[in-house]
Amino acid sequence: KLEKPVVVDKTVVPGKTEPTIIAQAYQYGDFLGNLDLTFDYKGKLTEYNGSLIDVSTAKEDVRAAEILKPYADQIAELKNEEVGANIVNALPNPRGEISVRNSETALGNLITDGMLKKAKEYNKDTVIAMQNGGGIRAAIDAGPLTVGEVLTTLPFGNTLATAKMTGEEIKNLLEISVGVAPKENGGFLHVSGMKFEYDSTKAAGERVTKMEVNNNGTFEVIDPAKTYVIATNAFTAKGGDGLTPFETAYKAGRVTDLGLSDWENLRDFTKSLGQVDYKIEGRIVDTSKLPN
Repeated sequence: KLEKPVVVDKTVVPGKTEPTIIAQAYQYGDFLGNLDLTFDYKGKLTEYNGSLIDVSTAKEDVRAAEILKPYADQIAELKNEEVGANIVNALPNPRGEISVRNSETALGNLITDGMLKKAKEYNKDTVIAMQNGGGIRAAIDAGPLTVGEVLTTLPFGNTLATAKMTGEEIKNLLEISVGVAPKENGGFLHVSGMKFEYDSTKAAGERVTKMEVNNNGTFEVIDPAKTYVIATNAFTAKGGDGLTPFETAYKAGRVTDLGLSDWENLRDFTKSLGQVDYKIEGRIVDTSKLPN
């Protein structure tokens, strides 16, 4: 959240000839960003001014509301449509000391299980699924699941992708995932088909102490030299949230975008389960927090 624009110019970066103006209106549509820029006839920025408008303090425009009502009614109908699944226990999406961006969650487990199941339908060799915590945006309440809840949880319209990664690359991914723990990291990876342990007191890059993949019900150590097929979303598959090993694989042609919407996958997976009863299972464990 930037109350005012931040300028990066020659006083910040010596030798920079053109200023860069950075503006950010926080999240969830809480604010509307307002930015005014003035350029000279050569296109050089001469003045800038920006601010945030608190949407909660704004009055509704009656005429605009009338125009939008037919569309709003259709959206409300879709949002309230029931998926056909019952959430037995609420699926939190915590932020803070314990967060979706630093800890395993039941919701992360549900999402990745759905990703893995769907990816296997297209590539039977897929054994692991990974979802960045930054892409999980909202909790899901107990009770009948609605399309609106699914869309709010996964709002970005990402597609499902598969990537061929070596065990060593998986290790590097997980090191990035937990590299700043217990601080939050949008690139923190929730997993299915595997489990791993790390020690958050160790230096970044040297934290992951154990990685195992599920081989037909038996967990076995991930081989650094072996290649595994991983399901993830297209954003992370291209290296989003700082997950550079995925970017390397993408540029090398080892990523396949399946073109399947993430929210639709979650909707269909929960419907197939009927009764959705998920919990934290110990897929991701910080050994430094275990009792001695």
